[in-house]
Amino acid sequence: MKQTEAKVLTDLRDKIRTRELYQDIFNEDSDAFVSFYYEDRCRDNKIVISEQDGHILSMAHINPYHMMVKGQNAKIYYIYAVATDRAHRHEGHMREVLECAFREMQEEDIPFCFLIPVDEKIYEPFGFETIAEYQTDRHPDPETLQKQYDVYCVRDEDYQRRLQEEERIAMLDGESDGLPEHPVIMAKVISKEAFAKLSGLAVNTPPEQMLAWLREQKIYISEDI
Repeated sequence: MKQTEAKVLTDLRDKIRTRELYQDIFNEDSDAFVSFYYEDRCRDNKIVISEQDGHILSMAHINPYHMMVKGQNAKIYYIYAVATDRAHRHEGHMREVLECAFREMQEEDIPFCFLIPVDEKIYEPFGFETIAEYQTDRHPDPETLQKQYDVYCVRDEDYQRRLQEEERIAMLDGESDGLPEHPVIMAKVISKEAFAKLSGLAVNTPPEQMLAWLREQKIYISEDI
């Protein structure tokens, strides 16, 4: 049997190939939302896949955000739509794509990444730790956000446009947000050097202590895609 190959997709035409797996696994999402996601969000994200003989077995989307971290603007990735073909689970494909994603982010010198887990235990072996609760209010007062929080996403033009379209589709479709019952934010240190610059911690600080520092900050994250 041919070995699987993990690769990073950056061209939109290649990314579209993952739509079939997305709709199979995340079948609660409407066609309208999935079309919007692939036509818009997939223009600037990366999708890591595990592939065998042209068949996509597993994937992880890494979606970029600009975040303010203690007054510094940093590029941070949100890991989204981690999925494996139902017939190929428990074969190591999820680990393959996640480890490839971590290497890709390391090359970009990304300080940390985050995700919203269905089950925290799934991601703990990969070095993720819970750092905050998910914020359900997606329209915080900008002044309050800047004054009261240490870590939050920059709500630039693209952010606002995507948020408005996502909410418009959800209203038309009558969809729920699809989040776990008690959603939390988990994070993983990617580049210790980049994290040290943001936090002021020493570069040789263990990752778990870096995440402990992050957990002590006032964090506002309410991102879905």
